[in-house]
Amino acid sequence: MSSTRPHDTRDPRATDALVAIGAAMATRRDYAGMLGEVIEAACAAIDASGGGFMRHDSERDELVLQAPAFGVHAEQTVALYRVPLADGGNAARVFLSREPYVANDARSDPRFIQRFVRLFDTRNTLTVPLVLRDRPIGIFHAINKRRGDFTAADREVLSTVAPLLAACLQSALMFRAFENERRDLERSMQAHERLLEAAVGADDVEAVCAALHALLQRPVLLLDGLRQPLASHGWTLDPHAIARDLADTAGGRDGISRNLDLPVTGARLAAVDIALGLARGGTLLVDTREAALDPIDTKALEQAATLVAVEIFKQRSISAAENRQASALLQALFSAGLDQRGAGELLVRLGLPLAGPWRVIVVELGLPGADAVDDAVHRHGTLVREALERTLGALRNRVRLLHWRAGFVAVVGTDVAERLAERGLARRLQQALDQLAVLPEPARLRLGVGRLEHDPTALGAALRSAEQAVRAIERIDARTPVMRFEDLGVYRLLLGANRAEEHAEYVDHVLAPVVAADRASGRGPLLDTLTALVAHDFALAPTARALGVHLNTVKYRQNQLRDLLGGDPARGELRTEVALALKIRRLG
Repeated sequence: MSSTRPHDTRDPRATDALVAIGAAMATRRDYAGMLGEVIEAACAAIDASGGGFMRHDSERDELVLQAPAFGVHAEQTVALYRVPLADGGNAARVFLSREPYVANDARSDPRFIQRFVRLFDTRNTLTVPLVLRDRPIGIFHAINKRRGDFTAADREVLSTVAPLLAACLQSALMFRAFENERRDLERSMQAHERLLEAAVGADDVEAVCAALHALLQRPVLLLDGLRQPLASHGWTLDPHAIARDLADTAGGRDGISRNLDLPVTGARLAAVDIALGLARGGTLLVDTREAALDPIDTKALEQAATLVAVEIFKQRSISAAENRQASALLQALFSAGLDQRGAGELLVRLGLPLAGPWRVIVVELGLPGADAVDDAVHRHGTLVREALERTLGALRNRVRLLHWRAGFVAVVGTDVAERLAERGLARRLQQALDQLAVLPEPARLRLGVGRLEHDPTALGAALRSAEQAVRAIERIDARTPVMRFEDLGVYRLLLGANRAEEHAEYVDHVLAPVVAADRASGRGPLLDTLTALVAHDFALAPTARALGVHLNTVKYRQNQLRDLLGGDPARGELRTEVALALKIRRLG
């Protein structure tokens, strides 16, 4: 059966812009510099002379221009330009409607606030909404095309790169928030010189906890975000019992509790949650059974928690940057038109197995509603990934879970894929999710195993097959946590994209053993016999007459077909699969 390879119809300008934007995200550490390079790349793709982001300020319900913008880098100057959503205007309409807008005569367009037109000498403009996980976060303006007017093709190019522009803006805002928090932390550290001097040489959370223990002369315990022991000094109580008692008593409250009495263990503790922004990194505990902490000790505990938070979230910030880079690299790895050399380079950069064959594993969280999934992965993706990786045990060094859409993806060798697909491991991964208090209930693991690929340039097809397997869990058998692409049967067509190559692959998957046996014998009677059996509703006598052979010959071939197909082709789902494969083969 002949098939055609799908062609990437995306405008090459969009591809170039995506690559340039991904490179800026991966290489620039300062958010302002990164945004500047991103703006240049987006504007270059559509030949615009300038551009800028406007972020949504949810507290004031305004769109605020984000520095750098339209060649202006002074943040205080740029941020003066604000547009309340209630006042309307082009930016507000694009943000609220989530529809791009082209204006090739901005001075006469009633949608435009003329203050913007005069401020940036705007002749024409192309505006696209920035939506991240179905949540609008701002807009992107491109102004003054150098030659002629903005076109529908320009709008399509900028709309194509808009999701990555949204990720860039969100990343910049996160980095800026982190930098603001870091500066505040530095000011607070000056009030606690003794603790700072004791911990100045610390390069991990263990050293910070040791410094706090030495300063307070009290037992110290650090629990991570999953309430697992991370470090302790002088601690004599059972840390796991304390974690369970703390979860039941504290109920996940933020802030500091100076004298916390735990009813089950009988412990009296001072506890402070370790947090930076909205994320939670763990809990720092001090045993106060001998005496409560005085205000100075309490401040020292808060300062130590801050130091621990900085260290934990520094690592997570690095991890987040790596995840953003990995996401861009994965997008390239899974794209069409990749050659062998390019695929190999991407595998190296992603730290994935260089030697095939490979399988793609897709891990998703079954939460009530798409918004819940996106929000959980966006806010708590690092905790979820750490919980899953910790449960992998001996496989942890051979599996790299990478953030992908509303879940995770892994590219692994066949032996690792087989172990990941084991039901026992899936149950343990589910138990790890159940212990995550940050996730809404119920959080159900779904794991799709893609088809086997020997060619690294075909990993995009392997990803699609893994995604089909994940979809099949919800639509075919919601009881199973794991689905292999090979086990989908006819559903691989029903859940697929109806592409000719998928039809050919399905026919090959079902009939390959029969075709191979015919080729080995040099005669080819088995496929003809199977075709005749299907045509005559598996009645042996009519099949024998149609083939012009003895009835016993048909019976013998039928037994051969059962062995080759792994079951009786006259029964159950196998009958449907065989009949459909033969029809597709005939059409081809």
